Amino acid sequence: MVKKVKRKTTFFRVVEYIVNIIVYPIIIISFFSSFFMLVARSNNLVSPIFGKTFVRVLSNSMSEYCPEAERHFVKGDIAVVQTKNVTYQVGDIIAFYYHHDDEDNAQLFNLTQIETKQVEKLDQNGNVVTDENGQTVYVENRYSPVRDDNGEVVFNTELYNSIINASVGEEFYYEEYKEYYEKTQAPEDRDTVEEVIEANTPVYFHQIVQIKIDASGTIFYVTKGTANSATDGYAIREDFVAGKYVSTPDWLASLINFCASTEGMLLLVVFPISIVVLVELLSVIEQINNLLLEKRVINREVPFDTKECAKASIGLEMRESDKIYLYDVMPGEFKLDVYNFLWGCLEESQNKKQQKIYATSKLATNVYDENNLEPYYSTWSDMFKSKRMKKQIAQAQVKAENDRYADVLNKEYQNYRDGENPYDFMDADEILKKEELAKEEDKFAHQKNIYDVKQGEKLKKSIDDKLEEINEKQTKLKTSSVKPKKPPKKPLQKTVGKANNQNADKKINNNAKVETKKMPPKKVDVNKESTAKKQPPKKIPPKK
Repeated sequence: MVKKVKRKTTFFRVVEYIVNIIVYPIIIISFFSSFFMLVARSNNLVSPIFGKTFVRVLSNSMSEYCPEAERHFVKGDIAVVQTKNVTYQVGDIIAFYYHHDDEDNAQLFNLTQIETKQVEKLDQNGNVVTDENGQTVYVENRYSPVRDDNGEVVFNTELYNSIINASVGEEFYYEEYKEYYEKTQAPEDRDTVEEVIEANTPVYFHQIVQIKIDASGTIFYVTKGTANSATDGYAIREDFVAGKYVSTPDWLASLINFCASTEGMLLLVVFPISIVVLVELLSVIEQINNLLLEKRVINREVPFDTKECAKASIGLEMRESDKIYLYDVMPGEFKLDVYNFLWGCLEESQNKKQQKIYATSKLATNVYDENNLEPYYSTWSDMFKSKRMKKQIAQAQVKAENDRYADVLNKEYQNYRDGENPYDFMDADEILKKEELAKEEDKFAHQKNIYDVKQGEKLKKSIDDKLEEINEKQTKLKTSSVKPKKPPKKPLQKTVGKANNQNADKKINNNAKVETKKMPPKKVDVNKESTAKKQPPKKIPPKK
């Protein structure tokens, strides 16, 4: 019985983790980097995001230190600008379309006062600049707003209120000249911001040094670069102001500038997108291989219960009409395993559609009859409302009638059934773990075999060296200490009754003693010898 397999294989889980952890942040970073690069390449692009936008500094007119911003700006910098819910006053740094409308030639009245004076020159870090003698260097014609005792900018609120509150055609009071002025209607044919943008008008980045108002109540801003000696050529109508610079941390400003650079584009956009494309390409190749394997399973060119099919989740990914066909054409002995392979994995699914398919599969297989296949196919056809699915099921039935019980290449599967299938009752994760464990065991066995061979060779060499050493010692011992043997003396004849035999035996050399000791001496009867001595000799009669 083939165990249910999970939907995701290891490869696709890895791809999914990569997409969730890496790809989405990469896409977000790439988006912002592309946006910064687009801003850096444009002279007039202002695209607000959540009430803020980014503008590119086009010149070094703000390269001297600005006390209000506590920094300086050089050409190419990207600055953060607030575009919504902003009020402007003297000292603010603004981004604006540098455009003059000919209809705005009416007289402008000062709402703020400025004074021209010498001020201390500051370097890019805000430090006071001194000359060679250590004296402070002052800058001429730096415009500064007039402030009251509390340090607040002095506004001509009386003039502003009189113009704003006066109806068109009525007089308003201008305190400075003590005269009456008539309020006018704002020109109807003034240039719009859309027209200015279409004209590719550059966006400037300067500081407000004075605020003015015309007789129609329209506000104008006099601007100046910190590195410039005079104000800009004409006042900027409030319609053309894009936003006000907001303080930006140095690290964020450096990051934005890096993103807007060519190196940042390559590192944060081109390289990550290439990785995403490569990962997706590998995923597509894997899917194509799975589709080819699925086709071979449907054509019964390979067994359906191989580990490759389990890894690719063929039974789960296969379309329903192919499942219905495959179950029908497989021999009866395989149908239970085929059923578990095709629909068993849906038993614990929480998806309502998959639950419905599983219930239908149980009903269809229960009514399956080789002699009457109409109930089987009609059960499946009744489940689907789509005409396309009904047509596919009908085509599967026609195809199955021609292919049923054709030659099936099931040798590997049959071997599993005859013996023990190592992949029975395993899901995809367990199969992969078992394969990895087998690889580790093979690797360990190979390393152990190499170790054993090396140890055996080492042991054999040490034994051979020891034997050779022993042989050399034995050879030296034989040649130096062993003396040649003397030839043995002839043994003396033993005569019974002669006392000199014992004395003669004592004079035999040691080698002869050893040899004679090996032969036990004959026992001599002493009593017999003594009696022989005591008896008198026999008399021999003389010959006649």
